[in-house]
Amino acid sequence: MGFLRSSRPVDATNGWPARLVFAAVISGLLLAGTGCAHHRLTRSDMGTLEASRVPPPAAHRQDTRFVVWGDSRSKGSQDLARESELRRCRRQLRDAILEEDIDFVINTGDMVESGREELWDFFSKDTGDLIRPNFFFPVLGNHEYKGDGDDDLRQYFNRFEPMVGNRRSYAFAHGAAYVIALDSFAQPRPATKGDDVNLHSQWFQAQLEQARSSRTLIVALHYPVFSSGRNTVVRWLLEKVGVRPTGHNPPRWTEHLRDDLVQELAQRQRRIPAARTLVFSGHSHFFEHYRFGGVEFIVTGGGGAPAHKTFGESAHRLAAHEGPHYVRVQLTDAEAKIELVPIDCGEE
Repeated sequence: MGFLRSSRPVDATNGWPARLVFAAVISGLLLAGTGCAHHRLTRSDMGTLEASRVPPPAAHRQDTRFVVWGDSRSKGSQDLARESELRRCRRQLRDAILEEDIDFVINTGDMVESGREELWDFFSKDTGDLIRPNFFFPVLGNHEYKGDGDDDLRQYFNRFEPMVGNRRSYAFAHGAAYVIALDSFAQPRPATKGDDVNLHSQWFQAQLEQARSSRTLIVALHYPVFSSGRNTVVRWLLEKVGVRPTGHNPPRWTEHLRDDLVQELAQRQRRIPAARTLVFSGHSHFFEHYRFGGVEFIVTGGGGAPAHKTFGESAHRLAAHEGPHYVRVQLTDAEAKIELVPIDCGEE
């Protein structure tokens, strides 16, 4: 059902030199060994946030304003350096966002390199007053899952339980907007009756039904639906010849999510002609803005992680930027204004 359908089989050897096939296998094994196994979801991992957890619209404004950013992680040794360039950049991003007149913030994941407590401590200190109930809404990335077995998310929920409870995927309403935050790393799997894929898909479809009367649907997840990034093998080859790494390519299952959201928007626009859908993701460490089927797809991975390079021209792309940044969004009855805010991470 829906965007969690299993991906189509691919003939990995079709036209590929043997050494690239070998590199793909090695890359897969390396990923498997770094804690990147898919995790199962239960019903308690998904839900709608209670009204007390949801920020009310600002009383002094008629619009809705929020900020989105993500990918603040680095290698642990860099993070542990108390005055590292990464930490300075995170603090500059924090200070700039704190100056914004906004209702809430969304972080699209990969806040830390792994689930180590000391890395989370540094992130919490550097992010400071942005992390507070009714304001900060996180999304799980693949690096949050890098931990010690069942304890890999313990530090995540220790910090964010006041915001999201024990939920990996959640939703809430804010004025004329409906927000769905997806744990994109907990899938995909081949769908069989009663398994975690169907549970997650059924929950997502139910949230789309809840959003039918909303002018704006906001979907936030870590893995991008569109990105000019390239897969692990191409990234490895580029690095071998001295080319700066490009961003990650979208997983195959995001094609189904894309199609579901385009169809949902068309249905909602029959009832609300001014309806719109905004999709925010990270994973690729740059900014890109795409429009497809009327849906806006924004990649914002400029939270201070090692920079990726955008990879040439890309279909449906409206804008691109490399370097630290966040995205400012303003929703009015007439439009959804999406603005890139670059950050110069020089000396404080």
